[in-house]
Amino acid sequence: MKKCSLLFCLLFTGCASLMQSQSLVRPPELSFVDAAPHSFSLTGCKVDVRLRAKNPNPFSINLETMDVLLYINDQKTVSTAFNNISLRANGTSPLNSTVTIPYVRSGLALMAALRSRSGLRYKLVGVAHYKTPLGTIQFPLTLYKN
Repeated sequence: MKKCSLLFCLLFTGCASLMQSQSLVRPPELSFVDAAPHSFSLTGCKVDVRLRAKNPNPFSINLETMDVLLYINDQKTVSTAFNNISLRANGTSPLNSTVTIPYVRSGLALMAALRSRSGLRYKLVGVAHYKTPLGTIQFPLTLYKN
């Protein structure tokens, strides 16, 4: 019985190590397509966040959840999540979310940036959790858009 338990532990540990291996499961290539502020009110505005995910793997994977923080001109504003999105093998998929940003959270920095000629700088920071044929793995991410 002890031999079976030891063998199982070794196999499980080996599979977990292989799962994180870049050679077996490569993380999807995420790109920041656009962030478009709109629907301005006295208390805040909405921002459409559009990303693109390219799955470089020869098998489909599922983006179970991706929790990110949105920064605008280096000012942390809000968090958002992308959930349960299927990424087909060697394919590209859109990832879209709309967030509401209260001016109280972003302060006058957002208003000044909106009036600025230099434009807005966006940054997303978070962690993506992918379900693969080898199990669930996670990859950190930082994306920029000027």
